[in-house]
Amino acid sequence: ANAELADSVYNLVLMKGWTFLTPLLYFFARVLSPITFHSLRNALHHSLEQIQRKHGVINGIVSFIPFLNAAIIAAQPHIPLITIVTDWNSSEAHPWFQDTRQYLLCATSDAFETAQNQNWPQNRLHKLSGLVLREQFYVEIQRNQRNQSISHRRPLRTIDSDEMSVLITFGGCPPTGSVIKIVHAILRANSSVGNLEMIVLCGRNEALKKRLERINDLNSTENSRIQALGFVSNVATIMNRCVCVIGKPGPGVVAESLALTKPMIIPLFSMGGLNGIMPQEHDVLDYLLHNNLGCISTTEPDFIQLFNTPYSQLEFITNSIRKLPQNQALYEVARFLQHTQLQTTFIDAPIEYRTNIRPKLEM
Repeated sequence: ANAELADSVYNLVLMKGWTFLTPLLYFFARVLSPITFHSLRNALHHSLEQIQRKHGVINGIVSFIPFLNAAIIAAQPHIPLITIVTDWNSSEAHPWFQDTRQYLLCATSDAFETAQNQNWPQNRLHKLSGLVLREQFYVEIQRNQRNQSISHRRPLRTIDSDEMSVLITFGGCPPTGSVIKIVHAILRANSSVGNLEMIVLCGRNEALKKRLERINDLNSTENSRIQALGFVSNVATIMNRCVCVIGKPGPGVVAESLALTKPMIIPLFSMGGLNGIMPQEHDVLDYLLHNNLGCISTTEPDFIQLFNTPYSQLEFITNSIRKLPQNQALYEVARFLQHTQLQTTFIDAPIEYRTNIRPKLEM
């Protein structure tokens, strides 16, 4: 119940665009963590014991959630814990590296080097080629490979001969104010940007979706129109038909856009500047800018200029992205789980855990 309440508060903060409150939320989370730790550990211990009584011994636990790792280790210290890092790095806001008994699968060089600097055991530290993506993105990656010779010749400006589509996404709870500013900026410049379709992922923000539909009814022209979507299952397909992605530098969406060779535009003018960037997103933003894989727009004119001259900056960014190694993280994790001999470090563990074991995993 407490986790659901915290999640609801966090989602409300995101939808309202109150990102200045996130440091306060993280502060309360750190303060309350020691208080709630024992109850969380006991709950996990009880749940894992029930699973083992019903299904047999758990040979490994795979974690994608940083805040649960310490409690999982305390609840069942004899079960190997495999942590898939889904942030660019471990940070005070999102701490991933709690205990050297964890097997760490790091998605970025930054995270891998941070673990090395903490003297993480080499046999428990592994580097992936990127963040783990949903399987549909790998389908699109393969489609792009098949069409590579065509895509190199096709102008960046179009998804077909006449139109350019851009994807606006801020996660499952997009902030209404920021999205509306972006849409109005493009609509005000519709005479100069050519035929442009704005695809907006509204997620849980139903009020935003209805508002965008009203704006589209009143303002859509032959040059610019809005397609407002709620939750969809084909995000990868939608992203792949767009020329760029507009949104916050969240680790997930950045990894997805890079995998599909889409420049990432960070519209700081609509987000309150750098104050709109969450703590765990700063490393991502630095990575994008330092490697010419994305760009920021601090003013509305800067933002619109990107679409007036798409063959320059966006094309340059696209070519930089093409030089990156291909993301195969999903399959790398699968191979790790299939072939790695996991080992507990506890001599007082039950006998079935005292040898090298192949994982039967609880996700």
